[in-house]
Amino acid sequence: MSINEKKKQEFIDKLKCVACNSKNVYPEPYKYKQVEKIKILARIRKNSTLVFTLDLPICIVCKKKFFKWRFYNYPSILIFVLGVLTIVIGILFLIFHQIFGERGVPLISFGFVFVIIGLVVRYIIGKIDSNPRNHFFYDFINTDFYVKPEGESNWILYKLWLKNFLGK
Repeated sequence: MSINEKKKQEFIDKLKCVACNSKNVYPEPYKYKQVEKIKILARIRKNSTLVFTLDLPICIVCKKKFFKWRFYNYPSILIFVLGVLTIVIGILFLIFHQIFGERGVPLISFGFVFVIIGLVVRYIIGKIDSNPRNHFFYDFINTDFYVKPEGESNWILYKLWLKNFLGK
């Protein structure tokens, strides 16, 4: 084993899981990604997307939990998109009511029901403990990354959390 590999292994041995403070850190880091879309110069209406990615030490249990959360999130997005599409189709049916008849009003009402259900499901899924955003947050304004391990009530700067466990 080379010196760099030994240092890397010692570094991993000192770390704890960012989400649950477990000592069993998975050798491959968790790739956290946060995307923020902002409008720059509203008059011009150009959109800009800010992307932040970071490799985090995490245990296998939390890694599986975060992976499962993505699959919980997909149905809520699908329900919401289905509702929006139903509303758009209903509006098109109302515009061309001579061809399609009076089918637009029921479609729009079903679409609003789907949108509301999708928003409620997204809210509930956002509050689930396996949501990575409940444990990690990047502040694009101050360019600080925060973590919130289990048992903590406040957000902690990742740099401070890392120094705390590495003893530096």
